[in-house]
Amino acid sequence: MQTPDTAARDALNERLWTYREDSFLPHGGPGDGEPATQPIFLTETDATPNGATLRVLLVPAAAPRFVADAAERVIVLFEARDEEAMAAARAAWKTLRDAGSATSYWREGDEGDWVKGR
Repeated sequence: MQTPDTAARDALNERLWTYREDSFLPHGGPGDGEPATQPIFLTETDATPNGATLRVLLVPAAAPRFVADAAERVIVLFEARDEEAMAAARAAWKTLRDAGSATSYWREGDEGDWVKGR
């Protein structure tokens, strides 16, 4: 999972450790031992030290860089109420679609469920 910067990476790491006692998502980041053993690697760089083929980005504008990357699938998460993030996500979507990538998007529905966009 790629965050915009180290502060966001560290905040996400903390949240994943403390979200709920009965819920845990195995993850690690720089300084957490052998990167190759981490099922989810938190980073603020383009590096993929665990060899993951799925890339989750909290930086919408970064998505087109991963078209030629080893990533088989790229997921872009962004806050739709943030106009800059929405514009960056739309630009990334267009670039990916125009490059021939299979694209789809999901949004939060009125009931809190996820609805596939058209």
